[in-house]
Amino acid sequence: MIGADGQQVGVMQTYEAMKMAEELGLELVEVNPRSAPPVCRIMDFGKFKYETSKKEKASRKHQSTVVIKEIKLRPKTDDHDLDFKCKHIRRFLAEGNKCRLVIVFRGREIVTRRLARRCSTSSSRRWARPPWSSSGQRWKAAAWS
Repeated sequence: MIGADGQQVGVMQTYEAMKMAEELGLELVEVNPRSAPPVCRIMDFGKFKYETSKKEKASRKHQSTVVIKEIKLRPKTDDHDLDFKCKHIRRFLAEGNKCRLVIVFRGREIVTRRLARRCSTSSSRRWARPPWSSSGQRWKAAAWS
C-alpha cells in the first residue's frame, strides 16, 4: 500500500487500509490489481480524475490531425483543369494536409498506361519540385465503367 504522501506503507489488510484512508478523509484506490498482493494507494480520487482530464485535454489541444485530400484526374483532363487542380493541391499542402493524386480510367482507357504516365508527368511539370516523397510514385488506378 502507498500512503497519501507517496511513501510505501507496507502490506496490510484491506479493512485496515480503508480505515486509514477514512481517517485522512481520502479514498483507497486500487492501482495494480494483478500484482500479488494488489497495490493500493490512498488519494483524493476526484482531484486525480480532474488532473488527468486536464492533461488529456491539453494533449488533445496540441495534437494535429493530418487529412489526406484526394484529387481525381482523367487521362484526357485539359491543361487548364490540371492547372486549377494543381492550385488546389498547393493549397492543401500549405494547410498541412497530405494529398493523393488518383488517375481515373473509364472503359478501355485502362489498357494503355502511357495515358496515365502522360497525365502524371504533365501534372508534375506544374511544380518546381514535385510534392511526393522520394520513395517514388505509386500507380493507383481506379477503373470506372
